[in-house]
Amino acid sequence: MVRIADHHRWKDKDFVPSCEWPEQCYVQWGSSGVVISRDGNHYRTAFFEAFPGDNAGGFIRGEGTTLADAEADAFGKYQKEVSCSHRWGRGKYTNGGALCHACGAFQTRFKPVVILGEWRRPLNRWERMLLRDVEEDNEPAEQETPYMRRLRIRMRLYGVEPSHQGEVI
Repeated sequence: MVRIADHHRWKDKDFVPSCEWPEQCYVQWGSSGVVISRDGNHYRTAFFEAFPGDNAGGFIRGEGTTLADAEADAFGKYQKEVSCSHRWGRGKYTNGGALCHACGAFQTRFKPVVILGEWRRPLNRWERMLLRDVEEDNEPAEQETPYMRRLRIRMRLYGVEPSHQGEVI
Protein backbone atom coordinates (compact mmCIF):
# COMPACT_ATOMS: atom_id res chain seq x y z
CA MET A 1 0.00 0.00 0.00
CA VAL A 2 1.29 3.45 -0.88
CA ARG A 3 2.37 5.50 2.15
CA ILE A 4 0.71 8.94 2.24
CA ALA A 5 2.38 11.84 4.04
CA ASP A 6 0.78 12.59 7.44
CA HIS A 7 0.00 16.22 6.64
CA HIS A 8 -2.64 15.09 4.15
CA ARG A 9 -5.00 14.40 7.05
CA TRP A 10 -5.83 18.12 6.81
CA LYS A 11 -4.19 19.48 3.62
CA ASP A 12 -5.76 18.43 0.30
CA LYS A 13 -7.29 15.53 2.25
CA ASP A 14 -10.00 14.82 -0.35
CA PHE A 15 -7.46 13.72 -2.98
CA VAL A 16 -6.71 9.99 -3.16
CA PRO A 17 -3.85 8.70 -5.37
CA SER A 18 -5.22 6.58 -8.20
CA CYS A 19 -2.10 5.23 -9.93
CA GLU A 20 -0.45 1.86 -9.27
CA TRP A 21 2.44 3.06 -7.12
CA PRO A 22 4.74 0.38 -5.61
CA GLU A 23 4.09 -1.00 -2.11
CA GLN A 24 6.46 1.13 -0.05
CA CYS A 25 6.21 4.30 -2.12
CA TYR A 26 5.90 7.45 -0.02
CA VAL A 27 3.79 10.16 -1.67
CA GLN A 28 2.78 13.75 -1.01
CA TRP A 29 1.10 16.46 -3.04
CA GLY A 30 -0.17 20.00 -3.09
CA SER A 31 -2.82 21.81 -5.09
CA SER A 32 -0.85 25.07 -5.29
CA GLY A 33 2.92 24.73 -5.09
CA VAL A 34 5.33 27.51 -6.02
CA VAL A 35 8.08 26.84 -8.55
CA ILE A 36 10.93 29.34 -8.41
CA SER A 37 13.11 29.64 -11.49
CA ARG A 38 16.45 31.36 -12.02
CA ASP A 39 15.12 33.42 -14.91
CA GLY A 40 12.36 34.95 -12.75
CA ASN A 41 9.45 33.08 -14.39
CA HIS A 42 8.01 31.79 -11.10
CA TYR A 43 4.64 30.04 -11.19
CA ARG A 44 2.11 28.10 -9.12
CA THR A 45 1.10 24.57 -10.01
CA ALA A 46 -0.46 21.44 -8.61
CA PHE A 47 2.29 18.93 -7.82
CA PHE A 48 2.66 15.30 -6.84
CA GLU A 49 5.88 13.91 -5.35
CA ALA A 50 6.78 10.24 -5.01
CA PHE A 51 9.68 8.51 -3.30
CA PRO A 52 9.48 4.89 -4.56
CA GLY A 53 10.85 2.31 -2.14
CA ASP A 54 12.27 0.28 -5.05
CA ASN A 55 14.19 3.32 -6.28
CA ALA A 56 17.02 3.68 -3.75
CA GLY A 57 17.43 7.38 -3.16
CA GLY A 58 15.10 8.44 -5.95
CA PHE A 59 12.58 11.26 -6.12
CA ILE A 60 9.89 11.93 -8.71
CA ARG A 61 7.87 15.14 -9.09
CA GLY A 62 4.95 15.65 -11.40
CA GLU A 63 3.13 18.90 -12.17
CA GLY A 64 -0.24 19.70 -13.70
CA THR A 65 -3.30 21.92 -13.59
CA THR A 66 -5.01 19.51 -11.16
CA LEU A 67 -3.73 17.02 -8.58
CA ALA A 68 -4.86 14.16 -10.84
CA ASP A 69 -2.85 15.63 -13.75
CA ALA A 70 0.18 16.06 -11.49
CA GLU A 71 -0.06 12.45 -10.29
CA ALA A 72 -0.40 11.21 -13.89
CA ASP A 73 2.72 13.24 -14.82
CA ALA A 74 4.69 11.78 -11.91
CA PHE A 75 3.50 8.23 -12.64
CA GLY A 76 4.55 8.57 -16.29
CA LYS A 77 8.03 9.56 -15.11
CA TYR A 78 8.07 6.61 -12.70
CA GLN A 79 7.16 4.14 -15.46
CA LYS A 80 9.89 5.61 -17.66
CA GLU A 81 12.44 5.21 -14.83
CA VAL A 82 11.63 1.58 -13.99
CA SER A 83 11.91 0.53 -17.63
CA CYS A 84 15.28 2.28 -18.11
CA SER A 85 18.70 0.62 -17.91
CA HIS A 86 20.18 3.73 -16.30
CA ARG A 87 23.44 5.42 -17.33
CA TRP A 88 24.26 7.57 -14.31
CA GLY A 89 26.30 10.76 -14.49
CA ARG A 90 27.06 13.19 -11.69
CA GLY A 91 26.97 16.36 -13.77
CA LYS A 92 27.25 19.23 -11.29
CA TYR A 93 26.32 17.10 -8.26
CA THR A 94 29.04 16.40 -5.69
CA ASN A 95 26.71 15.41 -2.82
CA GLY A 96 26.04 11.83 -3.93
CA GLY A 97 23.33 12.76 -6.41
CA ALA A 98 23.34 11.75 -10.07
CA LEU A 99 21.13 12.03 -13.16
CA CYS A 100 20.42 9.27 -15.66
CA HIS A 101 21.54 10.30 -19.15
CA ALA A 102 18.79 8.20 -20.74
CA CYS A 103 15.60 8.96 -18.76
CA GLY A 104 16.50 11.96 -16.58
CA ALA A 105 15.94 10.12 -13.27
CA PHE A 106 17.63 11.54 -10.17
CA GLN A 107 19.09 9.45 -7.35
CA THR A 108 21.21 10.16 -4.28
CA ARG A 109 22.62 6.69 -3.66
CA PHE A 110 26.21 7.43 -4.67
CA LYS A 111 29.20 8.42 -2.56
CA PRO A 112 29.83 12.18 -2.33
CA VAL A 113 32.71 13.58 -4.36
CA VAL A 114 35.53 15.01 -2.27
CA ILE A 115 36.52 18.43 -3.59
CA LEU A 116 40.29 18.55 -3.53
CA GLY A 117 40.79 22.31 -3.70
CA GLU A 118 43.89 23.01 -1.59
CA TRP A 119 44.56 19.27 -1.49
CA ARG A 120 45.82 19.29 -5.08
CA ARG A 121 49.37 20.08 -4.03
CA PRO A 122 51.81 17.15 -4.21
CA LEU A 123 52.47 15.13 -1.08
CA ASN A 124 55.40 16.39 0.95
CA ARG A 125 58.00 14.20 2.64
CA TRP A 126 56.15 14.09 6.00
CA GLU A 127 52.85 13.14 4.43
CA ARG A 128 54.50 10.33 2.46
CA MET A 129 56.13 9.05 5.65
CA LEU A 130 52.79 9.16 7.47
CA LEU A 131 51.08 7.21 4.70
CA ARG A 132 53.89 4.63 4.67
CA ASP A 133 53.61 4.17 8.46
CA VAL A 134 49.84 3.70 8.26
CA GLU A 135 50.26 1.22 5.39
CA GLU A 136 52.70 -0.80 7.51
CA ASP A 137 50.19 -0.88 10.40
CA ASN A 138 47.51 -2.29 8.02
CA GLU A 139 44.87 0.08 9.40
CA PRO A 140 41.43 -0.77 7.90
CA ALA A 141 40.34 1.86 5.36
CA GLU A 142 36.93 2.20 7.05
CA GLN A 143 38.56 3.47 10.27
CA GLU A 144 40.81 6.13 8.82
CA THR A 145 40.35 9.81 9.55
CA PRO A 146 39.12 12.33 6.95
CA TYR A 147 42.68 13.76 6.86
CA MET A 148 44.16 10.35 5.99
CA ARG A 149 41.45 9.80 3.37
CA ARG A 150 42.42 13.08 1.71
CA LEU A 151 46.08 12.05 1.75
CA ARG A 152 45.16 8.79 0.01
CA ILE A 153 43.13 10.68 -2.59
CA ARG A 154 46.07 13.00 -3.24
CA MET A 155 48.35 9.97 -3.46
CA ARG A 156 46.10 8.43 -6.14
CA LEU A 157 45.89 11.77 -7.97
CA TYR A 158 49.63 11.45 -8.57
CA GLY A 159 49.39 7.82 -9.73
CA VAL A 160 50.25 5.89 -6.56
CA GLU A 161 47.76 3.16 -5.67
CA PRO A 162 46.98 2.41 -1.99
CA SER A 163 47.63 -1.10 -0.76
CA HIS A 164 44.34 -1.49 1.16
CA GLN A 165 42.50 -4.48 -0.28
CA GLY A 166 39.09 -3.63 -1.69
CA GLU A 167 39.34 0.06 -0.83
CA VAL A 168 37.19 2.37 -2.90
CA ILE A 169 38.25 5.99 -3.07
